[in-house]
Amino acid sequence: MPTYAIHVLEPTGVEREVWVWGHSLPDALLRMKERNMKPLELRWEMRSAPLPRGVSEQEVYLFFQALASAVEHGVSLPEAFRTVGASSRNIVLQNIAYQIAHELSCGKSIAEALSQHPGLFWRPIVMALATAERTGALDKSLSEIAEALPFVWHSLAPLVRALIYPGVLAFFVSILLSVAGGLLTSNFFKLLMAMDIGAPSWITPRLATTIVSSAALMMLLLALLIVTFAILLRIYRRSGFVRTMLGESIIQMPFIGSAFYWHTMSRVAAALSMFLSERTPTPDALYYTAEMIEVPLVQTALWAAHERIVNYGEPLHVAMSATGAFPETLTWRLANATDTNELSSGLHALSRMYREVFTNHARALAGIIEPALILVIAITGTSLLFGFIMVIVRTMITTLSGGG
Repeated sequence: MPTYAIHVLEPTGVEREVWVWGHSLPDALLRMKERNMKPLELRWEMRSAPLPRGVSEQEVYLFFQALASAVEHGVSLPEAFRTVGASSRNIVLQNIAYQIAHELSCGKSIAEALSQHPGLFWRPIVMALATAERTGALDKSLSEIAEALPFVWHSLAPLVRALIYPGVLAFFVSILLSVAGGLLTSNFFKLLMAMDIGAPSWITPRLATTIVSSAALMMLLLALLIVTFAILLRIYRRSGFVRTMLGESIIQMPFIGSAFYWHTMSRVAAALSMFLSERTPTPDALYYTAEMIEVPLVQTALWAAHERIVNYGEPLHVAMSATGAFPETLTWRLANATDTNELSSGLHALSRMYREVFTNHARALAGIIEPALILVIAITGTSLLFGFIMVIVRTMITTLSGGG
């Protein structure tokens, strides 16, 4: 949904620029009229877009950190963008930084300049910076955004790693089962024949081969399933198709769902901390947070909380608690903060705590899967060794029998 910056005349007779989102410009203008504001001029429009190709999230928040440092040391905003662009090794970031520096030098506001690059600068961040520019707190705002972005964009890498390693192990188990199965089933019956021992009638070489082959195939399918799911998690935030495909089921999955939930809550707390510290109106902070969090279930809950605040005037903690989607520690923090600074720092601390919980869940998941697979590898390896021993024993028996 695009966001529009519109110059309006308020009922009090004051002219100012406001931001409003809508499915289209007429929809946005209708929202303005519902607030008894008279639209005078459309300043700029901004739409969501993915990150530019060749630019990673890590490069973006490193870019913000360098930009915040430059502005904090008294460098003008256009010069700061030029300096950061020149120091970046990413050609795409360099070009964008130079373009923004040029637009700022030509007199454009930071919101107008950044809105031309929606893939790199999310709408909520642009709006927070525009507010900070008007209030003269741009250096503080950039520092807070640079500090919060690593948490807002915290990746699912620990969970992906927790799945990739067991997936690789399962693949090797399938190979070992295939090799061991061939040795065991062929040599076991030959050994019995050489020792003149009869096997039960229902145990046939074909049955034994089928059982071992089925086990190997199941392990191979398990490996493919684990690795495929890990890849889906890796691209979850960038792929709308994957988000639609997994939907709400990802949070409801055993083990994985719990880790994913706490990862999402860490990002929610970080985003709220960032926006509320910028004195963003609470309903807008919820809406912007929903835009930055791609998980459909959590987005719906944030939008519901937004509507409860707008329509019923509920406090933030009451509106979020009513959705049932957020942990009590988060709503408690929202309810007990005495001022904005305490709220922002408290939410940031919660984001760190939730990230630790997520990491611990990812480790626990790996701790559950890996020992089981290692045990299977040990059993399979032992069986493989036993197969080689059977070959030696059968050869010895055959040799001795022939010699006798």
